[in-house]
Amino acid sequence: IEAMDFSTVDRALSSLPRRHPPLPRDVLDRTSRLLALRAAGPFGGDGGSEYVDGILWLTAGDVAGSAGGEETAPERWETLAVGLRMAVDYLEGRTDELPRLEGDGEEDEGTGLGTGGGGVYAEGPRVPATTPDGSASPPSAAIPAGEEASSETECKPPTSSSPVFRLMSSLPSAVGRHVEHPEPRVRSLVAQAVGAHARHATRLLVWSGGQSDGSADDGAD
Repeated sequence: IEAMDFSTVDRALSSLPRRHPPLPRDVLDRTSRLLALRAAGPFGGDGGSEYVDGILWLTAGDVAGSAGGEETAPERWETLAVGLRMAVDYLEGRTDELPRLEGDGEEDEGTGLGTGGGGVYAEGPRVPATTPDGSASPPSAAIPAGEEASSETECKPPTSSSPVFRLMSSLPSAVGRHVEHPEPRVRSLVAQAVGAHARHATRLLVWSGGQSDGSADDGAD
């Protein structure tokens, strides 16, 4: 059986078609689409709407059986695990787009799995990503100390219809159902997802509060 590889999102998604017994056709079709979206640009290249839909579909955790239609087959944990891995990566990427908080420097390594991580792999080969010429590439979301991913004038709080808001709203119930999942890798990814969710919410709330305070001060002047 091909081992699952969670070292990167692309490798995690690419592991699904190699599982045995084979996963259902709708899972494989969704996997292919998500890989195509990732190739199109960050988080799908469309603001992340379809990409987040894919994450939520995977984290529903109700995929059972196989391509052979085994009705008595147990729930498949692999799709849930990949969905959680993608959720961690997506939230860490969105968090890095927000202005850094005071004291939020290089020592903050995120969960260690996604874009803000320190290179701690849940499973898979310990090799860096490479560029087309074969040389090692730096982490895509690495930001020098003291610099912000974007300025406050460029950042806007997410609306209730934005992809990141939908994921933030739906993820707690998804992870809550699987805190005691029998698969250790799922339990580990649940913990990583909780951490990524909390980190994004904290930075967003503090930054939004600072924006509101600044607007009130401007009005007082």
